[in-house]
Parts: sequence; structure tokens; C-alpha cells
Amino acid sequence: MIKKILIVEDEIINAIFLKTILTKNNFEVLEIADNAIDAINIAAEQNPDLILMDIKLNGDMDGINAIKEIQKIKPIDHIYVTAYDDKNIIRRALETNPKNIIPKPINIIDFLRNIE
Repeated sequence: MIKKILIVEDEIINAIFLKTILTKNNFEVLEIADNAIDAINIAAEQNPDLILMDIKLNGDMDGINAIKEIQKIKPIDHIYVTAYDDKNIIRRALETNPKNIIPKPINIIDFLRNIE
């Protein structure tokens, strides 16, 4: 079964890069969102198998709080893809039980291993 993935990333070039990698490796990218509100709505409506979530997003809510809101609706596996390495931010992210936290810039082979 093909995994359906929601990409939540505020930098469009990064989002397109992730989408390209995923589609070339037989994953279905449902949507790309650049803010938490869109991510929450898309997750509720389209039921992705996995959310790739950046921590820094456009708007007032970060990716960690977006995941918390999504988890109130339904549990969806998520992986943070982020340039943040601040221990407090990582601790907050770990509280949401992600499948992983992938640092930017990403290593494509490691990235795909984590998605599968």
C-alpha cells in the first residue's frame, strides 16, 4: 500500500524537494501546507498515513503545537524535519511521540529509511 503523506513546511523550496524525493520513491503526497491551521484541516479531512512536520511554520502556531492539535482529532504518525537543535524545542517535540526527528539538511538515504 502506498503511504499518503502530508508535508508541512514553511519554505517552499524545501517542501518541493521533499515532495520530489517522495514521489520518485512511490509515496503519495496529499498536500503541502505552510502553516499550522492548514495542516490541521488537511490532516482532519484527508487522513494521511504520515505527517512530515517542520517546527517553524508561517503563522502564530509552530509545528509542535500543530501536531498536538491534530492528535486531539486523531492519532497520525509524524516525523519532524527541522533545522532546530535547541534542547528545549527538541524536548517539546519529543513529548508528541514522533516516529523520528530528522535534522536539516537531510540525508536522502536516511530520510527514506525513516519514511518506510
